Amino acid sequence: MTGMRYGRLGAGLAGCALLVSWVGTVAGASERKTRDQQTSGGAVQGHVVNESGQRALGGRAGMKGHDQVVLEREGRFSFAKVHEVYDVWVTNQRADTVVLYRGLTRRDPVIHFPQGYESAHEPPHRATIQGILRGDFPFPAENGYMVTVSYWSDRAMALSQLAQGMPSGGPRFGRWNMQWDGEPKLDGTLVALGQHGEKNKPWLAAFLASKPLSLAPGTAASVELKLTPIPIGHIAGEVDILHKDVVRDIHFFYRLATGAGKIGLANCHVLKTYDCQLPDVTSLDGTYCAVVSIYVPHIISGTVTKCGGKLGMTDFSIHVGPAPKLKAPREGLAVTKETVLSWTDDEKGVYRVELLPDSRMAVKPNIEIFTNAKEIRWPDLEGLGLGFPVGTHYRFRVSRLSARASVDELVSVRSQAPDEVQEITSETIEVTLTE
Repeated sequence: MTGMRYGRLGAGLAGCALLVSWVGTVAGASERKTRDQQTSGGAVQGHVVNESGQRALGGRAGMKGHDQVVLEREGRFSFAKVHEVYDVWVTNQRADTVVLYRGLTRRDPVIHFPQGYESAHEPPHRATIQGILRGDFPFPAENGYMVTVSYWSDRAMALSQLAQGMPSGGPRFGRWNMQWDGEPKLDGTLVALGQHGEKNKPWLAAFLASKPLSLAPGTAASVELKLTPIPIGHIAGEVDILHKDVVRDIHFFYRLATGAGKIGLANCHVLKTYDCQLPDVTSLDGTYCAVVSIYVPHIISGTVTKCGGKLGMTDFSIHVGPAPKLKAPREGLAVTKETVLSWTDDEKGVYRVELLPDSRMAVKPNIEIFTNAKEIRWPDLEGLGLGFPVGTHYRFRVSRLSARASVDELVSVRSQAPDEVQEITSETIEVTLTE
């Protein structure tokens, strides 16, 4: 590149002098750019949600070089002049649970807080839903019959089952008290799925009704749904975990294309392969999904969710490779602030590192770290006021979150859920913190 520049500028001392000056200018600009990237990549404005998708309040957020902040309205936080690449941590009100995301570049992260977040936030909008079911269905529900009625939106949901032994056998359902955040208008879908079955054949007959339903604050919606018969189909495939036969059940649900709807359908037996009978609910915009849970002591555990299934498929299969393998430390090893916790993995994904104390409290919290790296040191949670609780026993494990290419994808509100998500966890070892 230098030679080409030199040729363009011409030979001779004047050209050399000009070239040196130009190179020096570029180098200086590059150094200034690097310094600017390290000191400021612009503001970061994010928010925190709990496992139910509700905005979380009362906790704190922090990052290196900034004072910690209290989560504001709708779980929001902001920091000015943040590095282009940064780490951010969030803790709950009791400060006994901390999540740390490493290597972020997004300016608008959505931080998902694990179970254990206690939020005092009360959603501001309220309405009620109640209704009645019609159609060729034996109400009150007779033995072997059941109807699941549910309402799905991106910010609220409700569900009731009508059957013998339940509080109601129908045909009336509700009254549901709905609460939600965000915009006053809530758009959703009301679904009723009827089932007639027996022990070994859960879907002898199926019935479906649905209706879009929007709610406004302070309203009381009264809805009538008419159940109509729908066909029954099959989805089949195999479940291969480390080339071993270790799974016995597969669960199917139907994921609605809008909102966060997950309509449960069936649990089916697996013996290396499966063939699952399912109702045809494709009049609803969505896709069939399967979930398997895995547990082989001291080797692998986790869950796999695969979507994109269609009735009639014979190779809707799930294959799982080895779990991350903990490299250091080993069981019972003493850990200092400088100890490197590392693992190996031949698969691709983002990692969730869990550090779980013998008893959770503010001085020794649960810690979850999300990273693309395959090693960490004990996290420096600047501004949180946490010490290094010497003598505490912690459990250490690593999960691979496949189908995610970066930590940024985990905090993107706009990223589409991939068709297959594998959360595969290593063995768990216990370590002791020491000076």
